[in-house]
Order: sequence, then C-alpha cells, then structure tokens
Amino acid sequence: MSVEGVDFGSVALTAAARDLTAPLVLLRQLSFQLDGQLATNESPATVQTLQNLRTAIGRTFNIADQLRLALADENNLVLEPVQLKGLCHELNSELKPLQRELKCNLDFELPRRQSVVAVGNYQALKTILNGFLSDAIRYEGQCHQRGANRRIVRLRVANRRSGDVAIELHDDGPSINLARSLEAAMEPNNVNPTVARPLMGSLNLLLADRLIKAMNGQLVVHNHRRGGITIETILPTSHQLTLLEAIR
Repeated sequence: MSVEGVDFGSVALTAAARDLTAPLVLLRQLSFQLDGQLATNESPATVQTLQNLRTAIGRTFNIADQLRLALADENNLVLEPVQLKGLCHELNSELKPLQRELKCNLDFELPRRQSVVAVGNYQALKTILNGFLSDAIRYEGQCHQRGANRRIVRLRVANRRSGDVAIELHDDGPSINLARSLEAAMEPNNVNPTVARPLMGSLNLLLADRLIKAMNGQLVVHNHRRGGITIETILPTSHQLTLLEAIR
C-alpha cells in the first residue's frame, strides 16, 4: 500500500494523534497505580510531582483531541442538542487537577431556573472550551505564583434575547486581536502565534474559529479598557431538550 496521491501531512498527523493516545493511557494508569502505592506520610514534593504528571497527561490528551478535530471534515460535523450545564460540570471535573496545581479556581455561572441547550457538537465544543479554560487557568495561576492577587477564571452561560446561546470566558489577561492572532497562528515561523496571549494555544484558536463556524456559531473576543478579555462563543439555541432532560 502506498500513500502516494494523498495528503501525506494529514495522514501523518492523523497517525500521530492516534499513536499519542496509547502511551498516554498507559501513563495515566501507571500514575493511578503509583498513587495507590503512596504511603500516607509521603512527602509533599512526591505528591506534587505525581499531580504535575497527571496534569501534563491531561493536557496532552487534549492536544491529541485537537489534532483529530483539526483533520476532520467540518462539513460532516454532527450537530445535536448540547446541555451546557452537564458540559460545564464535566469541564470543571477534568480541570480540577490544574486548578489545584496553580491555585486558581473556575467559576461557572448558569441560569438556575432554566436549562441552556445549544445546537453544536459536544466533543468539539468540549475540546475548544477545555483549551481556552486551561490556558486561562495557567495565565491566572502563574500571575498568582508571581505574587499577584488570587484571581478566578469565570465562565458564564446565558440565553440571549436574540435567540442564541452565549458562552463567555473572562480572565484578566492581556488583550488579543482575534483576526491578527488567527493570521499569525498560520505562520509556521511565528514564535508567538497569539501575539499578546502566547498561552492561548494557536491550534485551539484555529480550531475554535473553524469548528464554531461549522456549528453555525461565532467566536468573538472583547477587550476591556480596564484590562482583561472575554472570549465569547455564540451558538444557536436548541428548542429540543436532550433525552435525559426530557425524562426529568
């Protein structure tokens, strides 16, 4: 079998994304085995090292997911009702180790009396938000470690009057020019692809712009005069509740 006549770069990246997963699964299993073998009086440094290992594994898993999504055909993206409350709970659970490591908290704000259900692709939306939240936590956590006041990364979900759903991620980091950053991210020799926000993650930024459009949505970045930014993901509202919600 030959790879002639096909996009070798895409084939290689697809294989890389798949092959990354197997050793990561093994490393994660080994980390839990090691955790179970630790004595109760184990040194804080050892516990912290194990926690850092898990955090790195989780981040690499997300990059592998990003690679798979980047190589997928966005025209074949399956759109479905996405219950955003459940998505936020899952994101918060997955990012708990990173929050503990960097001493930075996530604050999710959702309507109490109504469910917010968007039309989108669950896995794609989860991967995008995971990338944005991870980078925001890293920025805020590093600021805290340098002696700044403790900060909280906030994610707000709301139904808009226009009939759309808005997912707003706010942090106190430097401003960003979205159009300029997307252009810079496509330059292979650019060492700072997101200009003022190197922690944003160039692959995730490109994916977000591409996949949110495929979900009939929009990505908007608001820069605030007093500092900080809000990354807003706008998606159509679903008028069809998920099966689980309908049963309840």
